[in-house]
Amino acid sequence: MIHTIMPNQIICIDTDTLNELKIGDIIVYKKRNLRCHRIIKKFIFNNKIYFLTKGDHNKEKDSYVVTLDEIIGIVSYL
Repeated sequence: MIHTIMPNQIICIDTDTLNELKIGDIIVYKKRNLRCHRIIKKFIFNNKIYFLTKGDHNKEKDSYVVTLDEIIGIVSYL
């Protein structure tokens, strides 16, 4: 898949709609550094919401899960 967001591109994020996150949304989150990847799966384990993500240009999904606490916002404008 081609890049949806190019390096150095300015994006806008929405921080008010985090409770409405769904598969296909592009999120900004912080693990060791800021990342901007697409949600490919959402699930609940022990009453906590988790997300599997993948960069659009990456062949494989990310090797970690993202928690709601790590999410800064959802990309609302490219």
